[in-house]
Amino acid sequence: LPLTLTPDAKTVKGKAEGFAGVVPKVIPLPEEYKTVRQYGPFAAIAEAMDKTWQLMSLTVRMLGKLITGDVKLNNLSGPISIAQGAGMSAEFGLIYYLMFLALISVNLGIINLFPLPVLDGGHLLF
Repeated sequence: LPLTLTPDAKTVKGKAEGFAGVVPKVIPLPEEYKTVRQYGPFAAIAEAMDKTWQLMSLTVRMLGKLITGDVKLNNLSGPISIAQGAGMSAEFGLIYYLMFLALISVNLGIINLFPLPVLDGGHLLF
């Protein structure tokens, strides 16, 4: 696989530094790897609760890794990256977009429970 790489200059603290950026190309899963499951109303509620619990667990574990330093703070993104992620997930279809929105919603819910005065958890505590 031949590859041509041309570094660019980036100014950091007044000094020009060379860098080469890499951005992965995200492609949707081929149809043969997708599975569609249908549930009755009560089974759907149970499945939704299970998926929500999984997202909550993942969020709390990631926050723990941020606190312990296993994950660096520069891995965090702001509103622009979230909007880009929403756009990318919407390109793959409604289901992917709704899953992305669920992830953001669960993350916000957990963050809002922190006992900080500016967050909802702070209002509960103080």
